[in-house]
Amino acid sequence: MRSQATTGTVVVLSLIALLAGSPHLRAVGCPSKVPGLGCNVGFALLYIESILALVCLCGLMWADPGTLKRSQERCFPLPQSVLDRLRLQQPLAGLENVYEGGNVYCVRCCIWRPDGTKAHHCSICERCVLDFDHHCGVFGRCIAGRGWRGNMCFYKGILVSEAYGLATEQGDETTKRYLL
Repeated sequence: MRSQATTGTVVVLSLIALLAGSPHLRAVGCPSKVPGLGCNVGFALLYIESILALVCLCGLMWADPGTLKRSQERCFPLPQSVLDRLRLQQPLAGLENVYEGGNVYCVRCCIWRPDGTKAHHCSICERCVLDFDHHCGVFGRCIAGRGWRGNMCFYKGILVSEAYGLATEQGDETTKRYLL
């Protein structure tokens, strides 16, 4: 899983370097080409976008996606089928999740999922996550959250900032005139 996180970090940092560094290097002679504050504004926008991508990367890598933590209230009472297996000292592997009155007991995490929530067990991270979207193979993390909750906001932020970087890199004729 660490190699996935390393891959994602390298991808984002490379895109930042390419999409921020390339226009910067091409615009080294900018003050002589652009009158007034145009060059400084362009550089400010470029670096703000880069900082946003770095903040989103850090948030994505270290923020809690919505993992359901173990607690007394969440682990107990144990369902009868789980108790029977534990008394016989049998593994829980192969046992299906237990549904009781709208509640779901995850036999892999050994926790009750909150009633009325969309929690899912990530088979790669081996944990239950609220509003699970997917396990990202690039970043090695669960991407979860509805709208902007969880770490979904950081994931969307990286996508938006990189799309903005690509648009800045391609640019229209006005942008090219000022940055080239």
